[in-house]
Amino acid sequence: MRPMAIVLVVISLAVAGLAAFLAKQFVDGQKAQPLAAQAVMTDTENVLVAGRDLEPGTVLKDTDLRWQAWPRTMIDPRHVQRGKGDDPLPAYVGSAVARKFLAGEPLTANGVFRQDEAGLLAGMLSPGMRAVTVGVTPSTQTGGFVLPGDRVDVVVAMEVKPESGGGKFQAAEIVVADVRVLAVDTSLAAPGGDKGGTMAGKTATLEVTPKQAERVITAGLMGTVYLLPRSRADGEIDEDVAPGFTTSFHVSKVLRTGPMVGLPEDSEGQTLDAVKPRRPGANAPALDVRAPAGNAVGQKSAAGVIVVNRGGARAEHAVTE
Repeated sequence: MRPMAIVLVVISLAVAGLAAFLAKQFVDGQKAQPLAAQAVMTDTENVLVAGRDLEPGTVLKDTDLRWQAWPRTMIDPRHVQRGKGDDPLPAYVGSAVARKFLAGEPLTANGVFRQDEAGLLAGMLSPGMRAVTVGVTPSTQTGGFVLPGDRVDVVVAMEVKPESGGGKFQAAEIVVADVRVLAVDTSLAAPGGDKGGTMAGKTATLEVTPKQAERVITAGLMGTVYLLPRSRADGEIDEDVAPGFTTSFHVSKVLRTGPMVGLPEDSEGQTLDAVKPRRPGANAPALDVRAPAGNAVGQKSAAGVIVVNRGGARAEHAVTE
């Protein structure tokens, strides 16, 4: 036999042997996969999960819960597990949900509470927090779009009469920011769940700190309280970083040119500038607002003086803080 033919025969045998080896490896791998999957599925434990989407305040029924196999490596100590003894599911029937659970999400021991152990609202509060209720109308509740679970800023609108005299003016001020709405009237969940909707309630209950509760209650005594819903997206615009206040003098140029006494300072501590009015009539008063000498921009003025000239009479009025 020629040498070239011998070489070709050897190469053919080697290729055939390699192909047979690879085919055997592939077949063995396919047989091992079901065994591995079976081993993974057997390394599970039954945990109690939500049978449907559960809103805060939902009183649990047996149909709201079910057992589901869960990988042991993913089980949290707070999950409710089914041991070899009695079934713990009936013990949770009649409990109330403190937070939202999605269908198939494992139930946690701190996510529910017994109604005989705590009031429904008290069980929903975060540690150290308080609940305070404010009266609302459709206009102060953003047309009914403020719903349980939203986060809001609380603004008070009021009428102010300066101690130094002069006419009244209006003001609005943010008293607390970024607080959670627990309930509207007695509803703890939005209508239709995540599908949206409106709730034109008469009261709204907020989750606040003790100091925030004092501010909200005081604001209700001072004027009208408004709830401003906040975006769920992270981030703030520059003017929202340090909430201040706005008066009718900030809004209207007409008021800043009129014979007003006791002009307030703006949210940056600067006395509002006044322009002499240009109106017909010889008796139109000229308004002059002076700030103390040496008042630097951005620093809070200690006091100012308003000079009112009416005809031949001249009067000076101190602007207090």
